[in-house]
Amino acid sequence: MGFTVQDVEDLAKLIETHEEWRQRLRALLLGREIEDLPDQMQTMQKAVGALFSEMARAFNSQAQALSSLIGAIQTLVSSVNTLIVVQKRQAEEFAGWRVEEDRRFAKLEEAVARLVEAQARTEEQLSQLIEAQARTEERVSRLEEAVARLAEAQARTEERVSRLEEAYAQVEERLSRLERTVAELAERLIQLEQTVAELTKRLIQLEEQVRQVVEVIRHLAWEQRDLRDQLNRFGSIVGLSAEGRMAVYMERWLQARGYRLLMPIASLPVDSEAEIDGVTRIQDASGNTEWVLVSVRVKVRRRDFETFAGVLQRQKIRDLLKTYGITGKARPFIFGIAMEWGVEEEARRHGIGLVMDERGEIVSAEVWEL
Repeated sequence: MGFTVQDVEDLAKLIETHEEWRQRLRALLLGREIEDLPDQMQTMQKAVGALFSEMARAFNSQAQALSSLIGAIQTLVSSVNTLIVVQKRQAEEFAGWRVEEDRRFAKLEEAVARLVEAQARTEEQLSQLIEAQARTEERVSRLEEAVARLAEAQARTEERVSRLEEAYAQVEERLSRLERTVAELAERLIQLEQTVAELTKRLIQLEEQVRQVVEVIRHLAWEQRDLRDQLNRFGSIVGLSAEGRMAVYMERWLQARGYRLLMPIASLPVDSEAEIDGVTRIQDASGNTEWVLVSVRVKVRRRDFETFAGVLQRQKIRDLLKTYGITGKARPFIFGIAMEWGVEEEARRHGIGLVMDERGEIVSAEVWEL
């Protein structure tokens, strides 16, 4: 994913607001050597200062030593001169002391020899100091070159910092726009919260209305259940009445067509959901027998033929009919008191006969093989 100007400005604004980020970015941009440059310069300055202080102390010490030595020599020379004068003046008086004076002179010579040696060592130390001064000047020259290079690097760094400051200015401008946008969003959020509060209030009212509707629906469900029970009881009464009329009418109708009923018409429950309302066995004039299966409907509808055909086609039902000895040829009928428009076509399509009370056979039944 690309890094856009927007991303740079956002990053610059974040860096400006976090001191520790600016220090980290400065270290990454300028490098550890440039970042440590002020500390290195300060350390170098301290080292050079210490070196010059040490050299100054050494020069002062040597100067003091030389001054003391020169004073001692001058004092010695003065003493020697005074001694010579005194010796000349008192040569004769102190002749006995000549041995002592020689001894003292010998000590004086030894002291002078030591002074000469000390002077030689001092000159040697001065030579070393001169060499050290030369090396120091060489190191200072190298430091000056390093400082010049650091000055160039500092100039480049200042240029980069200037560009970074320009980027910061752009980020500040974008941040100002962002702050205005956030303020607008905050205002819109307040409005949205007010709207949500209003919607919440309306939702509570709606929930109360829904609760009331649920109570009404529950009450209606109870009433519907009572009505269904009443309708079922009424249907049972009507069904029994229709089945009784079917038994009387079908018996007369079959006899009128020349059939003899070998058994009275009776209902046969086949399972918990289905029942054949009328079953009988008939015999024609030639002695051929077949079964008549009747389903009774107060009002015959088109779907009743598909339902009755499905019952008779179920293998479970056929196996049950066999247990009652109902096998072989059979004619299925639907007997009704009233009928829906178009039922004749459904009767013919399923091969089921249609007999209506007071009107007789509407559609002939086909012979089924059970």
